[in-house]
Amino acid sequence: MGIEADKKTKEYKENLARNMEFIKKSQEIKEAEDKARLQRQEACKEKQKTQTFEDRMAPYAALIERFKNEAPKPVFEVIRDHTKERFQTKEEYAQYAAAMAFYGEYELLERYVKEGAGGQYDRWNFMILNQTVNPDFDWREPSPLYFITIKEVWEKMKDPKKALDFLIKKHADINERAGDGSTALLNQINNGGSLVTIRALLERGADVNCFDSDGNTPLSLLQEIPPHNLKDFNYTEIEELLLEFGALFPDEMEEQDDDGRYDGFV
Repeated sequence: MGIEADKKTKEYKENLARNMEFIKKSQEIKEAEDKARLQRQEACKEKQKTQTFEDRMAPYAALIERFKNEAPKPVFEVIRDHTKERFQTKEEYAQYAAAMAFYGEYELLERYVKEGAGGQYDRWNFMILNQTVNPDFDWREPSPLYFITIKEVWEKMKDPKKALDFLIKKHADINERAGDGSTALLNQINNGGSLVTIRALLERGADVNCFDSDGNTPLSLLQEIPPHNLKDFNYTEIEELLLEFGALFPDEMEEQDDDGRYDGFV
């Protein structure tokens, strides 16, 4: 009995040691991946500072014209011909959708998601419109909806609210987080967004009490930004707007769920 018990104890300890080693290596791999991702984001951010928005979008504008000129040829076939590759990453598929939304090519975007649906239109629609892009497209790694709300993008669009409504109608999540962990609303607060864009987001269901990676809500984040740092940013009106939609400070929140939205109040 004693020998059998010792054997089981030894096996238990060996299994425990293997599991602990596996967990340790998994954590090390994740930390390395996170570090590499942050480095790539930072490199893309610095590069994009040296580029004009028009230059960054020029390849997509040309490709969109090609999509239209080669219709009714499926968009996915045109993409394969253009890239000389059979498969694209899900981030690249999202980039084409973001560009179509930016240029207001709604019929093309509708056709694009239908072609990729394979009989699962709503499912594919949801996937492609809630997928984040590569950082070389935009360093924040936003979803298509988040992308069009970025200040420099929104200001260059003919009718950004129409694009916003189109994407939401097609099941795009207005609270989808970008690769940097922010939401479209948090980005507006943190980067000098406009009252018009913030209202548009809130009226369409943006979570007014989402948290950023530091535990800030939009309201508390607003309080931390020095007014003199941002030009033409109306703090008072934005604060009033957030409060109108039920904004709270972190210490007023009872708890939050896994995706950063609150569940109740204290």
